[in-house]
Amino acid sequence: MAKANGLRVYLGANCLVRGVRWWEEEAAWQRDWLEDQPVDLVANEGGQWGEAPWPEGPQVGGGRGLLYVITVRQPLDRVLSHYHHERAAGKLRGVGFADFVEAKAFVHWRSNFYVRLLGGCAWAHCGEAHLARATAVLRSYFSVVLVSDDPTTYSFGARVLLSQRLGWEVVDPEPFSSRGTHSHSCAADELAGAPGALLQLAELNSLDLAFHAAAKSLFHRQLLDALAESKPPRALLRKIASAQQPLVPVAGERGDEFVATLSRVIFGVGSAVEEPEASSTEARRLASALTAPELDRSGYGGHTKDCRGVGGMPLYECRRRLVGSSSCTGLSYKDGVCYLHDTTASNFWAGDSPGNQFQRRRGPPLPRPASVAR
Repeated sequence: MAKANGLRVYLGANCLVRGVRWWEEEAAWQRDWLEDQPVDLVANEGGQWGEAPWPEGPQVGGGRGLLYVITVRQPLDRVLSHYHHERAAGKLRGVGFADFVEAKAFVHWRSNFYVRLLGGCAWAHCGEAHLARATAVLRSYFSVVLVSDDPTTYSFGARVLLSQRLGWEVVDPEPFSSRGTHSHSCAADELAGAPGALLQLAELNSLDLAFHAAAKSLFHRQLLDALAESKPPRALLRKIASAQQPLVPVAGERGDEFVATLSRVIFGVGSAVEEPEASSTEARRLASALTAPELDRSGYGGHTKDCRGVGGMPLYECRRRLVGSSSCTGLSYKDGVCYLHDTTASNFWAGDSPGNQFQRRRGPPLPRPASVAR
């Protein structure tokens, strides 16, 4: 993708620089070295994060500047992917995945990769202090955080963030899948018959699981910020939408509900059971009238004659009801059922509600387009 966007890369070496452990040098040396390289993108695959030049963005101080990008995968699935990689290279012959997880010989291959990479513990014991450093590095340095837990999440994140934050024109990773991130492995499925090994794998990666949660949270925030900062937003949305559809999880794929919700809000793309879906134009219209969805949250109370449970319906129809209401200012969507609220009422409150979501309306109600008038 970098090459397709006009960047100079060592494509044959998968963007790696062989023979120079440049990331182990002082930050000033790294900056000078990177400035002298005849490439615009350099990959670091497994090198421990020591010092690093502060990110400055393009054309700062007369130089090319530096931006940092990271791809984070669900830690247990990453271990399984690494196991498959080693097997494909002719290693680990006769070693099953459960044996790989439980064998002491492979401890550093299968535990807390991201915290070891960014937290400073390398191959020594990693603890909470290293996790704190790794998450601090993540938040401080990385202009783009991509999550590759499933193909849809990775594709959506790449389309939004590579376009908005790096200014790339070619942002659909699908044509580059032979070099890109693959998500065909699920450690939980692989170890379904060995629950003890699965539990051990989770314990070995407890720090990485916390890091992964922090990375997903930052990824979600970057998506919202990128979409909010896009000027004009339609240009970015057209670029994202021009790639392959749909932007929702395919059958059997474990998707990121936050990303799926963003996709539905922006493009009006829903699951097969939500037909007919709102048009892309109306979906953007609804999105502009509502705050960002609060996932795993729900509203309680604030019910009146008009603001109450209004029955089972697709989420986009629930949003239509809210933005067209003259008195309701919030919605809860629980188990396929729409509830409207007056969030200004004294008996209204919002709280945690796993699997559900809550949204508020911005400003006064919007008139309904004639094409969807009921």
